[in-house]
Amino acid sequence: MTVLLIVFEEKLRLTRTADLSDPVEANASTPLLCGPHTSARTGEHDGRLSGVEVAFAPWAAFTLFGTALQPLANEAVGLHELLSTRADDLTDALASAVGWRDRFALLDTVLWEWARRGPEHSARVAWAWQELARKAGAVPIPALARRAGWSQRQMEKRFREQIGLTPKTTARVFRLQRALQLLVSGLSSAEVAVLAGYHDQAHFGHECKAMTGHAPCRFLARRAAGGQDPSFTDRFEGQATGVLLPATARAEGAA
Repeated sequence: MTVLLIVFEEKLRLTRTADLSDPVEANASTPLLCGPHTSARTGEHDGRLSGVEVAFAPWAAFTLFGTALQPLANEAVGLHELLSTRADDLTDALASAVGWRDRFALLDTVLWEWARRGPEHSARVAWAWQELARKAGAVPIPALARRAGWSQRQMEKRFREQIGLTPKTTARVFRLQRALQLLVSGLSSAEVAVLAGYHDQAHFGHECKAMTGHAPCRFLARRAAGGQDPSFTDRFEGQATGVLLPATARAEGAA
C-alpha cells in the first residue's frame, strides 16, 4: 500500500528499523506520503495523536498524486514536495474543519478531483496487482505477464512506475502478509512455511526477519504483549500488520 499521513497538532516520528538514525516526521505542516515498502518502520508519538491516514493501492496513488512510484519505494516524503500548494491547502482545510464527518467528506471530494485530473493508470497493472494480492503472491511472474499481454520486462517496467516495486518483490510482500496471518492464527512456523509457499522454515524465518524486523517467534511475542493494550489494533483489517513496542524497545525494531 501507499499511505498518506496528515497529523494535525502532534508529531509522528517514523524511522526505518534498519536505520534508526534517519527519521522523518509527520506534523501539522508536513503531511507525508509513504510509498510501498519491504521493510519495517517504527512510529513514535507522545501518547496522543490526531490526524488522517489514508491507504491507497499503489496504482491508485500513481493517478492521485501524478508521480511515478519507484522513487517512493521504501521512502516517506513530504507531500508538499510532490503537490506544493495543493498539499498545503488540503492540510489547512482538514485541520480547520468542524468535525470528523466534515473532514472525511472534504477528503473524499479532494481525492476524487485529484484522481479525475491525474494520469490514468494501466488497467493491466491494476489487474496484475490484484491477482498477486488474491493469490498471496503465489503466481509465476512469467505466466502473469503473459496473461496481462506483456513481456516480463514490459510488466516490470510498468510495475516500477505505477506500483513502485517489481512484480517479484510485490509477490514477496503479499506472501509474507499471508504467512503472518497464518502465524497469528496459531499455526507453527513450519506449517506456515509450507502453506505460504516458502522453501522451508528457515526461508520463512529469514523473510520475516528481513521484512518485519523480527523473527517469527519474536513477532508473535511482541504482538501478544501489545495485545494487552486496548489501544492496539492492526492498521488494516484482516492483516497482521504490526506490533506495539514499549518505549524501551525502540532499538529492537518494529513491524
